[in-house]
Amino acid sequence: MKTLSIGIVLFLSILKSSGQSFLGTVLEYSNLREGSGMEFESDGVVNPGESVFIFPINESDKFYNVVQIKTGKEGWINKKLVKITNEIGKSEKTFFTKSGKISSKQAEAHIFNNTDETLKIKLNTNTYSIAPHKKETLAIAVGECDYYAYVAGITPTSGQHAFEAGTKYEWQFYMGTEGGKSEGWQPPKKVNARKRTL
Repeated sequence: MKTLSIGIVLFLSILKSSGQSFLGTVLEYSNLREGSGMEFESDGVVNPGESVFIFPINESDKFYNVVQIKTGKEGWINKKLVKITNEIGKSEKTFFTKSGKISSKQAEAHIFNNTDETLKIKLNTNTYSIAPHKKETLAIAVGECDYYAYVAGITPTSGQHAFEAGTKYEWQFYMGTEGGKSEGWQPPKKVNARKRTL
């Protein structure tokens, strides 16, 4: 029993300190809430067996901040209703490329959505939507930034980038097959999980 307790504490401390993202499987019908708590409205329902992407975990919170992979919706699910199945590593490749200078103390990112889906970009805690085949220009604070990018049906891509003051960056998003390989996307990961209804 003591060994098990030590293992659980060690596992939780790794989750708390790593800033690690995860893939999870929903165990029961779950509300996808607009915030971290039962008092927030539901923005949809996630079915048993569905996969969700879990943003880095705050151990003091009773809810996971997730993306419902099937729909591309971001929301919050009670931790008791989700089983963590896989770690999702940050991309070692940087997708932001320098494209010039600007007269600002901030950085600027020009993001092109070359897909037929609405693209969601999360920079640290701020989420932006970019319509299909559109470009958005975002002002970004200088320094290290955790980023996530996702559309419906695709496991989010995540990474980290150090943005420099007075610098303009570009990121082109594509989805395709090998040969015209997607830039910035991971293929959906299959999860073996038994569906369960209550």
